[in-house]
Amino acid sequence: MDLLKKVITSLPIILIFLYFIPIVGILLILLKFFTASRRRVNITLGLILLFAIIILIPKIIGILGISYTTVPKFNEFITSELYNTQIINYSKLLIGTAIIYYIISLIFYHIGNNAISALKNYINRIEKRDAEISQKNDLEIKLKQEKAKNTTVVHCPYCGNNNILTEKTGRCKFCRRELINENYKD
Repeated sequence: MDLLKKVITSLPIILIFLYFIPIVGILLILLKFFTASRRRVNITLGLILLFAIIILIPKIIGILGISYTTVPKFNEFITSELYNTQIINYSKLLIGTAIIYYIISLIFYHIGNNAISALKNYINRIEKRDAEISQKNDLEIKLKQEKAKNTTVVHCPYCGNNNILTEKTGRCKFCRRELINENYKD
């Protein structure tokens, strides 16, 4: 399947389809755009642009007034209806397609970089928040453990009920008199 994708998104196949069935050629470039690396897409677009410019070289030579009569049949080809309509239009299609796809790739690349950056920032904020919560929870647990070390059941000498004290002194829950925790460690 990977080989088939590489073959149908190769430059010659794209160029052939752009000439005969332009919409399929554009779809093949789009397929390459989403399945190939950014570097390979840029190389393909650059080669399409170069191919279009090569097609226009005879027209540019004619515009500049350089004589090309020494090449047999070249003058006939340059002045033919085929070259002036179909091939020139094909070259314009190639140039337009390459430029549009390059702009689209820049936009997607920029959007992708911004999305990745925002996602990384979000993950960093979440991790920082979780670390702060973890530190706070660790401190609370240590305080509770320290408090639990000093927790003692004290028998009220006045009413006879048992009370749990975590401090050096406290009050009886039942008779409200002051109690002293003799096992409390500072």
